[in-house]
Amino acid sequence: CGESHPTDATLCPRTGQPVGGGPCGSRIDRYEVEKLLGDGGMGAVYKARHAMLNQHVAIKLLHAEFARRGDMLERFLREARAAATIGNPHIIRVHDCGATADGRPFLVMELLEGEGIETILRRERRLSPPRAVALVIQVLDGLEAAHAAGIIHRDMKPANVFVRRTPDPATPEFVTVLDFGISKMSDPSGAQQQITQTGTMIGTPVYMAPEQ
Repeated sequence: CGESHPTDATLCPRTGQPVGGGPCGSRIDRYEVEKLLGDGGMGAVYKARHAMLNQHVAIKLLHAEFARRGDMLERFLREARAAATIGNPHIIRVHDCGATADGRPFLVMELLEGEGIETILRRERRLSPPRAVALVIQVLDGLEAAHAAGIIHRDMKPANVFVRRTPDPATPEFVTVLDFGISKMSDPSGAQQQITQTGTMIGTPVYMAPEQ
């Protein structure tokens, strides 16, 4: 039916067919949607499978009401450009981008298995100093590469830091920094790409720099 269903839905209420919580029975470009992973203010993220390569990916799809807004479209596509420019293992990898038949932009990203630091903190309340240091060092490694590429994240918070377990005893938890949608970017000449009006509040208030 093309509508989005809750993640626990097993049958489409319109067609009666099994669904996976994404746009029911839909295909975005070459990707078969399997499951809704999360829904935010600007868009939703789905687990999908490349129809020819049988490779699982995550697809971020902009909500229809924002698809015709130039500022929202620019913020949405900025993540793809930032990830391609930085090229650091601690920055989310974006494989592809495009638009659906009805003009909604989408990004195709690596599918991460794990959880955000926000979820970990909510469950565990606090991290041991050695564990916290190990995670933050990886965040800083990614941000250092971003700054070297002329990109400032501007919305660093626990929800934008993803952690996945690895078999490597030296790095049992591997960090990936997400969401460069409101980042500030410079072109090679040093000129700033500006889409935010002067005086506009940027980021999440409780994690903003004090001067903001």
